Amino acid sequence: MMASGTSDPGFEESTGGKPTAAPMIIDAWLGRENLKQALSPTEQTLMAKGPGEWSRKEMVDVSWRREALTVLEWGLELLDPIPPPDSWVPLEDLFDAVSFLRTPAHLLAGRSLRSNEELSEKRDAAEFWFWRCRTMQIQNFSEDEKKKYNIKTPKEELTRIVGRAAAAGEKQGLFRCIDGDFPSLGKPFRDLTPDEWSRVNSTCSQRLYGLNWLCNFTAPDWDNVETNT
Repeated sequence: MMASGTSDPGFEESTGGKPTAAPMIIDAWLGRENLKQALSPTEQTLMAKGPGEWSRKEMVDVSWRREALTVLEWGLELLDPIPPPDSWVPLEDLFDAVSFLRTPAHLLAGRSLRSNEELSEKRDAAEFWFWRCRTMQIQNFSEDEKKKYNIKTPKEELTRIVGRAAAAGEKQGLFRCIDGDFPSLGKPFRDLTPDEWSRVNSTCSQRLYGLNWLCNFTAPDWDNVETNT
């Protein structure tokens, strides 16, 4: 599913069925490959629901887990590189990398994670991008929202902080700045529309989620990884 609640073309191509048939198709595959025990409690609850029983929020949340899957596949060297936060790996490619609906024998044959240094470096970069998403959100707060969250830093000072952070990111080789800001969709991050920001924010959040879990940064429980910056 996509964030809009409509079917991602890659999903139907990979499963050979409509979204309403997904629980049955996936459940059969998990059982056949003895993978059900690997599901988290939340995943088990979702898979126990029948066609059409997922809420819209559940569908949206699950659709964005693809970005956490992106970094998990990178961590297992099934995918390289991780695309920038304004780019996304096609769903069918993510499924193919884990042999979705096929026998994933290569995933169970002694495959190891990338080095702690590589994982930590990517985690830090993901947190850096997520910080920019959160900072833009704060920059656009109304006066009432500033009072609610006790934000006292003037917008002009936040802009200067972002400029310094962008320069540091470019110096580290993470990206090339655009007009003194993080680059996104070919323009300065501050110029993203609300819909563009929402998509990049969701991407950054889920990638940090996956990398925090890989690095055991907060907790080993897949359902309760924190992404605070």
